[in-house]
Amino acid sequence: MPHPLLSDPLPPTHNPLIGALHKDTLNNIRDSLCTLQEITSIPNGVMMSGRSTTGLYFLMTCILDALQFEIEYRD
Repeated sequence: MPHPLLSDPLPPTHNPLIGALHKDTLNNIRDSLCTLQEITSIPNGVMMSGRSTTGLYFLMTCILDALQFEIEYRD
């Protein structure tokens, strides 16, 4: 059975990295940072399209906002 916080539909502005628990958020952030590490470790760099650059911006924003949420708002 899903956690009660996950049973309600999420608003369109919900940060997908923010988990039901503090440790869930931290795990999601770690996974996102591992993805960025993989992308940046590709030899000779990576050519990114405009859409990929926008996606990277959204990912970084989600990471920062999720950390900020845990620091300032989580009880």
